[in-house]
Amino acid sequence: MRPDRDETRIEVEVDAGTKPGAGQVVLVVEEKGGRKEVPLKDDICSEADPCTNGVEGEVYRYEASVPGKELALNIADKGRTLSLDAPGAKVSVAKKRPFTM
Repeated sequence: MRPDRDETRIEVEVDAGTKPGAGQVVLVVEEKGGRKEVPLKDDICSEADPCTNGVEGEVYRYEASVPGKELALNIADKGRTLSLDAPGAKVSVAKKRPFTM
């Protein structure tokens, strides 16, 4: 992403020792009108991408990078619940007041 362009980044650290799963990892955003799924990419430790919290072949983070601010603004404005159920990361957050960034 170019530094002069807006982007929405989502990063979720995972438990040490996490192996890649078989399916696509998604962040689920529950909204009044339904649900949206944001696909997340596995970041995997390797020789080309070494990491400090894992060994080669392990997932160290799930992440997404989406051009623009729209995703972040929609989550902050319309999102009611954010959830992720993936190997090494299980999170569910209900909105009690506006999400902040």
